[in-house]
Amino acid sequence: MNPTRLVEMASAFYESSVLFAASDLGLFAKLGEDSERTRTFVLAMHGRAMGIGQAVVPLLALSGRKAVLDVGGGPGTYSILIARAFPQITCTVLDLPEVVRIAEEIISQAGVGDRVQTLAGDYHTIAFPANQDAVIFFGVLHQEDPAAIRNLLRRAHGALRQGGSIAVLDMMTDASHTQPKFSALFALNMALTTPHGWVFSEDELKAWLVEAGFTDFNCRPLPSPMPHWLATARKA
Repeated sequence: MNPTRLVEMASAFYESSVLFAASDLGLFAKLGEDSERTRTFVLAMHGRAMGIGQAVVPLLALSGRKAVLDVGGGPGTYSILIARAFPQITCTVLDLPEVVRIAEEIISQAGVGDRVQTLAGDYHTIAFPANQDAVIFFGVLHQEDPAAIRNLLRRAHGALRQGGSIAVLDMMTDASHTQPKFSALFALNMALTTPHGWVFSEDELKAWLVEAGFTDFNCRPLPSPMPHWLATARKA
């Protein structure tokens, strides 16, 4: 079997196993209610994000930026990798109190606690800190319905300085929602295992970002075998 295909299959299996485990634990609906299960899930997400983050962080245009808001940042993995790659940046990881308690341990162990801080709260309702140079939604928006996504993007726009950027890392499809095949299967998985999960198209994301006030939209797939897409835009 082609080695690249083998890696793609392994990635698909790992994505699905983590998601089904989360569903079995009831964590998408009740994340934080059971401390042991929450810890298991957050640590699993940390291991997964380390591999993805090493592919995506080098693609981020963050030179000269100083403040990054990591919405739904979970274990803080992406912020850790950003802080290591861009020494001038301070990151804020926003997630539920039970999640950021675990993230603080991971951040401390990574040795970047002086530049990666946490903010405990529900990102649906808590005010986003102002004067951000960049806001990232990495692996977050596929859990939300369209109305919630549009609200989050509008609030991200309000939190950014003029010229600030937004980055969305997620599974995406074409307009038919049937291609790429992995994204379509992932959408089915999310629909079966989560309350609002799905996979949006690149065109839908672009329309929401434009509606929120962003410009200079760009979207591209991560290098193979990663099945994710990275979209970026700028606050005009």
